Amino acid sequence: VNLTELYLGGNYLTVIPPEIGNLVNLQSLYLYENLFTSIPSEIGNLINLKTLDMGYNQITELPVEVYSLNNLEVLRLEHNQLTSLSNDLCNLSDCNIYINNNQICPPYPECLTEEDIGYQDTSECEEPSLCDEGYIEIDGECYYQSDLDVLQDFIDNSQGGNNPPP
Repeated sequence: VNLTELYLGGNYLTVIPPEIGNLVNLQSLYLYENLFTSIPSEIGNLINLKTLDMGYNQITELPVEVYSLNNLEVLRLEHNQLTSLSNDLCNLSDCNIYINNNQICPPYPECLTEEDIGYQDTSECEEPSLCDEGYIEIDGECYYQSDLDVLQDFIDNSQGGNNPPP
């Protein structure tokens, strides 16, 4: 329980046990270059943590508990498989955050600059729609779905449509 630094980088470890949350006096946790895919929520118990280095793993998402580690000064998440980040990341206001080389899709947390974001593989991201909810984009223009339905009824009920008049 009195441990303040833990270095387990480069060991091909696959699981972070939830008991990590018992190390409440931990200030530095280095788990880079392993094979982790997730972070246990118990990490939120590490309220004295100043450095969390989880770079070069296979992490796909952050537990919300990470966003409440108010004493964090360094959060390293580069070279993982993250696809999104919550705006709650901005709660870590005095923290240097490294997230480059992930698969994070926009929109990005508002507190991050382009430099903070760095390179992201966005090839699997959906293109953002120009239209609000309930509207459909056609050739760069937004149309209300119920209006399109009425037009389709006109087309269907025309002489050349599916339901022509007698």
